[in-house]
Amino acid sequence: MQNYSAIIRIDDSALKINNTVYRFQIISTEPQIEFKISADREEEVVIKSILFGIYNFRNILSAVAFGIYFKVPMPEIAKGIASYIPDNNRTQQLKWGNHNVILDAYNANPTSMRASIQALEKKDPSKILLILGSMKELGEVSDSEHRELLQWISKKNWYDVYLYGDEMYVANQSFKFRHFNTLQEIQTELKAIKVTDLLLFIKGSRSNGLELLFQ
Repeated sequence: MQNYSAIIRIDDSALKINNTVYRFQIISTEPQIEFKISADREEEVVIKSILFGIYNFRNILSAVAFGIYFKVPMPEIAKGIASYIPDNNRTQQLKWGNHNVILDAYNANPTSMRASIQALEKKDPSKILLILGSMKELGEVSDSEHRELLQWISKKNWYDVYLYGDEMYVANQSFKFRHFNTLQEIQTELKAIKVTDLLLFIKGSRSNGLELLFQ
């Protein structure tokens, strides 16, 4: 019988990789991700990343698991994770004037939208400006998914919410968020903000071109 190797999630604190059990413990997911991981009779290693949020933790844990699977030494895995600085519109952290920016505009779907916004839950929503672009290519569920997203975010007292894109415009008919027809209109509004130290969170499908707001 041929033996097969695999990566198996045992529970919320353990993985089985190449028949070895690795246990992990989350230290924090905010303001950055940090967790411990070790196998029996192996030295515990701390993995750190400038990324934040439980959804990014899951991605990082997957990357660590594949590194272990392909027999990359754990210190090298930790070094690689720590050195990763996103620059491709995927949870990219920027500074814009007196404000911090999280630019996550590479893609968007209902699941990733909620997960990325939920990652902000430990921050004061009154200090967060959401700039949300349409979620494209959702087909016949597009209207309902956009309305459900807006209903969900309406439950918190954000500093403000800016919407962009045709699908957001349609969904916003039942709400009172601010919708913009052009990126230039959003830029003008951003420059007029008087308060400082806001967190500008930008999320939307790639075709919205939201990254152009900061170029």
